[in-house]
Amino acid sequence: MSFYPPNQYGAKPPKSGPFGPPLPTATNSPGFVFGAPPSANASAARSVATLAFNGQAKAWAKACGLDIVNVSWEDCARSKNSCYGPCISDMTLVSDNSWMSVLRSPNFADPIMNIPSSHIQVKVGNESRHDGVALSTVSLTDYLTNIAKYTELEHSLFEPSKDNQVVVRPTHFSASQTHGAFAKLSQHSSMRRDPAYPIRVTWQFYQATSNGVVTQPIIQALANQMTSIQTYATWTGSLVTTTKEVGTHNLHTGVFCDTYVTQNRSELSHSTVVCSGCHVSPIVGILYRCTTCPLVNLCERCELTTGHANFDHPLLKLFRSTK
Repeated sequence: MSFYPPNQYGAKPPKSGPFGPPLPTATNSPGFVFGAPPSANASAARSVATLAFNGQAKAWAKACGLDIVNVSWEDCARSKNSCYGPCISDMTLVSDNSWMSVLRSPNFADPIMNIPSSHIQVKVGNESRHDGVALSTVSLTDYLTNIAKYTELEHSLFEPSKDNQVVVRPTHFSASQTHGAFAKLSQHSSMRRDPAYPIRVTWQFYQATSNGVVTQPIIQALANQMTSIQTYATWTGSLVTTTKEVGTHNLHTGVFCDTYVTQNRSELSHSTVVCSGCHVSPIVGILYRCTTCPLVNLCERCELTTGHANFDHPLLKLFRSTK
C-alpha cells in the first residue's frame, strides 16, 4: 500500500488507480468555521493535514504514549506481533482531497478495553421523522435492546450473556466530513444478531479548530480524555501484540473471534457452496456473500481479484462453516 504524502516509512504514491489516495490541494478545504473566508478554511485544512508530519507535534504525542498519523490501522485479523495478516483495514479521514490527521495509539500497538455496555451512552432523538424531538441519552444496553425504536431493524441486537461487556478503543479525530455513506437498513430489517461475535465500539473525540494549530497543552488534554476511559474498563490489553493485560475479564476468552479463525483457515470449509467466480467447490477459507445478491458467493481469491458488481456491493465475511 502506498500513501500520499510520503509517510514516515517513505512510501511513495501511485500515479493513478482506484486505490490511490487523493492529492492534497491548496484550494480545496473542509469548512472548519462556518462563515469564515475560504482562505482561512484552506489554511486550517492544510495545518490539520500536515500535523502527521509535524515533528514537534508528534514528539508531544509520543510523550503521552500516542502518535499523530493520517493512516490508522484497525485490525480485523493479523498474525500476532506481525504487520501481516488476512484482514488489515485502514481508517483514513479524507476531507476535500486532504488526508486529515488522527491522534491515537501508535499503529501496531492496538490496545483495546472491555467496558460494561451500561456505561456507554448513546445520543438518540435525531432519528425521529418529526420536528422538535429533543435529544436524549440512553445506555448502549438500552439502545441495542430496543433497536427497533431507533432504526428500521426489527429484532433486538442485545445478547445478555455476551453484551454486558463490549470491546472499546479510544481515538481522537482532528476533522471529518459531516455525513458518511451508509446503506439503508430497510433492505435488511429482518436481520438477526449472531451472539458469537462481540460488539466493538470506537470511542471518538472530535477537536474543533479554526486555525489547525496544535499545542502541547491541547495534546495533553486530549490524551487525558482518552486515558480517562480506562477508568470504566474491566480489562485492557491487545489481541495481536505482546502487552501487559490489566483486569480479569477478557471478552475474547471463549468467544468467537475472526483473528483466531483466520490463523487456521484451512480447517474452515463451506462444503456445499460453489464460488460464483471460479466455480470451485467447496470453498475453503473465508466465504464472501453479497448482501445485495444473496446467491452470489465468492472465495477469498475471487473476492480479491475479480470482486463482484465492480466492487460496489457490500460483502459479508463468513467465518463459520456453511453446510
